[in-house]
Amino acid sequence: MKNSSWASAALCNLLVSFGVLGGCAGENGDSSPEGESERSPAVTVGNVTGALVSAIDCASNEQTAYVQGRASQINVIAIGGKAVTRATGHAFLRMQRAADAAGVSLALNSGFRTNAEQEYLYGCYQSGNCNNGHLAARPGFSNHQSGVAVDLTTSDWLAENAGRFGFQRTVPSESWHYEYSGADPGGPCNGGVTWESPRDGGVFTNGIWLKATAPKASRVVYDAGEYRLGESSDAAESFAVRYTFNQLGNRAVKATAYDAAGALLGSSTTNFRVTP
Repeated sequence: MKNSSWASAALCNLLVSFGVLGGCAGENGDSSPEGESERSPAVTVGNVTGALVSAIDCASNEQTAYVQGRASQINVIAIGGKAVTRATGHAFLRMQRAADAAGVSLALNSGFRTNAEQEYLYGCYQSGNCNNGHLAARPGFSNHQSGVAVDLTTSDWLAENAGRFGFQRTVPSESWHYEYSGADPGGPCNGGVTWESPRDGGVFTNGIWLKATAPKASRVVYDAGEYRLGESSDAAESFAVRYTFNQLGNRAVKATAYDAAGALLGSSTTNFRVTP
């Protein structure tokens, strides 16, 4: 038991150093899945002076996400040191800018959680030896393993405006917990290329409309690895291309946009699951 406690403490300190946890035993833990409350004291932030702009790291990092126990591959970026899907991060940055313009400070306190991190928190919950024994969902069943769940600093402005930016509260008891359900609105990590369909992290029936746009784009090309899926020059139809995959399961498709002179504008990849 002594060795187990030491190992738990060591892992907790490692997670703290990476910004995954707010603290170990004796401090608050992190927030929550399926209506369960692991941590997250709601922090109400009123009007403030000075801008709050999160640091952005566009380096894409592939992770295994879980939704109700079902695994899929997603790519995450880091916003304010917290991992989220690119679409979620871009949507948050748009909302953060709007909040700042209204004189409200908005920060991202927690984002994507790996299965190893969730296993640690669940072990703390079962043993009571770390993370104050806070309630935690079983690994694979935490909302924070999806890549679209975030914990935010709360305010009246957030409650009134989050829906405009695609964020919805999904745990009634947690005013700080939101999940993003929209397409990538575009941002600093994809050269302005915005996926309209299919949504990153979604599950879709085979026979899919691929749609992506970018400012000043005249042509969008869709690729899956070395395979060309199609291209379109019809901006009015969001450069739509219909495609049926020969292989089902997890797929990754890159949309690359070009201007009228053929110059590269940018590219963005969406990861999703194809079903029969």
